[in-house]
Formats: sequence, structure tokens, C-alpha cells
Amino acid sequence: MIIFAFIFGAYLARLLSYYPKAYVDDYWLVETSVAEDPSAWYGWFMRAFKRAKQKAYKEALNLFVMAKLLSPQEFKILYNIGILLKLFKQDKEADHYLDLAQKYIIRGQETTSNHLLKLAREGKGQLIK
Repeated sequence: MIIFAFIFGAYLARLLSYYPKAYVDDYWLVETSVAEDPSAWYGWFMRAFKRAKQKAYKEALNLFVMAKLLSPQEFKILYNIGILLKLFKQDKEADHYLDLAQKYIIRGQETTSNHLLKLAREGKGQLIK
């Protein structure tokens, strides 16, 4: 019974320290997620996506690259890096990342992914979440 109370108390203390910070709004949810588990690529991905939506494209590119370091075979990351590099007129590097994205298309999503890649190569692509 004492062990249960100790575990429950530790869990409750952890929850009460996490909850007020994480659930203030969407921004703090992402920031807290990254702080809690910096090795999870999706937190970095969402952080980058939010920065791009605020038109902080260089910062978004840096954050997408951080997500890529954590998950180098993720289609969405590679595609979004390619899109931002196209925005910066770095076409050679953008094509490299779009080719990598082509290599890691998720099975069953080939039609949609190939359409997105075609638009991206034409300079008409947009970021995906």
C-alpha cells in the first residue's frame, strides 16, 4: 500500500507540474512536448510547421532539419525541406530533398504523394502537416 501511494504521489506530482504548462494553448503544448522528449521528431516537425506558418522560413528550415536528424526517412520532413529550399531558390538542394522524399513515400499514399511532389517540382507546392 505504501508503494502504491508513493507511485501515485509521484505520478500526481509529475502531472501537476506538466499540465499547467502544456495545456495553456497549442504553442505551449508543442514547446512542452519538445522539452519533455527532445528525441521525438514530431515535436520538432510541428514546431517547424508553426514557424513556417508565421513566415519565419529560415527558422522553420532549421527546425525541419532537426526533425530530419531524428527521423531521416520521414516523407513529410523531406518534402517540407524541399519546399522551403525551393522558396529560397536553392533548386538543386530542393530537388535532392524531393528525390529523397520520393524514395520514402508511405505505402498506400503513392498517388497523393506523387501529385504533391509533381507540384513541388513545378514550384507550386506548399507545406504539408
